[in-house]
Amino acid sequence: EYLSQGHLLCGQVENFPENERIFLDPQGIISICVVPIFAFGDWEGFVGFDACYSPKVWSFDEEIILSSAADILALVFTIHKLRTGSY
Repeated sequence: EYLSQGHLLCGQVENFPENERIFLDPQGIISICVVPIFAFGDWEGFVGFDACYSPKVWSFDEEIILSSAADILALVFTIHKLRTGSY
């Protein structure tokens, strides 16, 4: 729900609520940084980085790069929908 509201989510998985850790822990994810993707105002999904070997604190520059990647994907989804009428 947090992502669907347009928020970026970065942090150590050990500090996340249990209902999120049950999905991330089995994948060996220690730290995560995730950005939502919106196209036509609709939440389409997310793109993110995982750290699986040691804890990581994501820098502001890394967050900006990830947000830019999400914006590019949103543009691709939008162009595709305009051309085909669907995602």
